[in-house]
Amino acid sequence: MLALWAEMNLVVADEFRDGNVPAQQQPLPVARRAFEALPPSVTEYYFRGDAACHEAELIGWLRDEKRAAGPQGRIGFAVSVRMFPALKKRIQRLPASAWSPYREDAEAPASVLTF
Repeated sequence: MLALWAEMNLVVADEFRDGNVPAQQQPLPVARRAFEALPPSVTEYYFRGDAACHEAELIGWLRDEKRAAGPQGRIGFAVSVRMFPALKKRIQRLPASAWSPYREDAEAPASVLTF
């Protein structure tokens, strides 16, 4: 498991796991180490993870602005979620007005959901 500081293209934390360890097992320790590795000059924090990071302990830690063992304050985050049938049905029931462009340029994704 790797944690990458995207703007610097730098690995800030890693964990070598046996091949039989599921990706979703305990991603929080790696996330904590990654945030601890950032220099003090970093004052805004964001986290982006794939579906393996859709894990309750990690999500709870990211939401908690008074989190233990990590930066205090807001961490913006986006975590992929597996498209379960119930989730797909819920998304399909949303009206078109619930969607808006992310950016107004050629590189923008088609649309994103806003709440």
